[in-house]
Amino acid sequence: MNRIRMQLLMALVGLLAAALPLAMMTWLSWHHAANTAQAQLRETAERALERADRSYQQALSALQAMQHSPLAPCSPEHIQLMQTRVVTTSSVDQISYFQQGRVRCTSWGRPVDVPAPSQPDHTTADGAILQLDIEPRAPYGRCMLSLRLDDYEALMDPYHFVDLIGARDIRIAIATPDGRLIAQQSLPDQALLQSLLRDPRTGDDGTLLFASARSEAWLAVVTTPRTGISGIFLQQAWVLVPVSLLLGAAAMAGTLALSRRRYSLKGELSHAIRRNELYVVYQPIIELETGICVGAEALVRWRRADGSEVRPDLFIPLAEASGLIGAITDEVIERVIVDMRDLLVGDRSAHIAINLAPEDMISGRALKVIAAKLAGTGIANQQIWLEATERGFMDIEKARAVISAARALRACGGHR
Repeated sequence: MNRIRMQLLMALVGLLAAALPLAMMTWLSWHHAANTAQAQLRETAERALERADRSYQQALSALQAMQHSPLAPCSPEHIQLMQTRVVTTSSVDQISYFQQGRVRCTSWGRPVDVPAPSQPDHTTADGAILQLDIEPRAPYGRCMLSLRLDDYEALMDPYHFVDLIGARDIRIAIATPDGRLIAQQSLPDQALLQSLLRDPRTGDDGTLLFASARSEAWLAVVTTPRTGISGIFLQQAWVLVPVSLLLGAAAMAGTLALSRRRYSLKGELSHAIRRNELYVVYQPIIELETGICVGAEALVRWRRADGSEVRPDLFIPLAEASGLIGAITDEVIERVIVDMRDLLVGDRSAHIAINLAPEDMISGRALKVIAAKLAGTGIANQQIWLEATERGFMDIEKARAVISAARALRACGGHR
């Protein structure tokens, strides 16, 4: 791979290294913003349950107090007491007294004689009867919610159950546990509301975020536009995005540093070959059956002028990629002949193995170099073994031709 292509690749890697943290942080910010919005909705739903229960308990307490009143029913004092209960109970708008299934008087003080509401819509755990959409016995202009306990009834504006302070784009609905709607703040998607009343859940339909909460007495449904996530996302982005930019900058700096090191190492390697900084170490080859050392494998090493060693797994691939591997192979062959000539001439059973790079294996150049270098040394051709890694067989046809040539040389005293 030439320098320009490598530089382009490094630039691309650097851009990816810079962009990936930003993309990850952006995704995490959005995901966290969505979770935060859902958590806020669930919290609002829980607060709506508390609000509904508080309104109910206030009305129930007022009715229980009226049950214990010793005053004569529908007397001026009795009516005044009902009026006082209405004034002091924020969730109650009217109290009525029943006798023999008919309304006899109300907190308005008007004598009435109308039948009691028909079949109840819901009975609470306290034994109170809840009825929805009751026509008021006073001009409230809208249907009311009826809560009846024994001889008394409290009429309540259903809005008391959803009168909860929160974000202006949040909408709340309260229903009985079995899904009968009591009150709502004009939820924008009524079909979704009906679905949530039948099957309470938390989620996102692509337009609205929604959450549900249920207690033994009430069911709360809360929705908000999905665009609300953007506000939370932007708040978090002020923290997470700068962090991602710092991480991206660090990653790009690391990539650039690695690129500089690579090209700097290439220049150093070229100079090292010229200054003879490469040397060869020999790893003994032991015959397992006899335990005798029958040869050695020549391994190239690089020691800088300052005495520091460069690992072979760093400079060998670099040499292969930059076209310097041929010069290193030549240096190894030269060092083997100088270092091991006496041993190989004195012991014809000994051999030295030299590793061939893929380039040398494919081109066959190393065979010509070895033949030329061995001439006149007294070293037999078969004492030099050539080893190639699987990478040397990438071009199988060329590699096969080189192997055939090596075998032909071995047949006439050539290489193994």
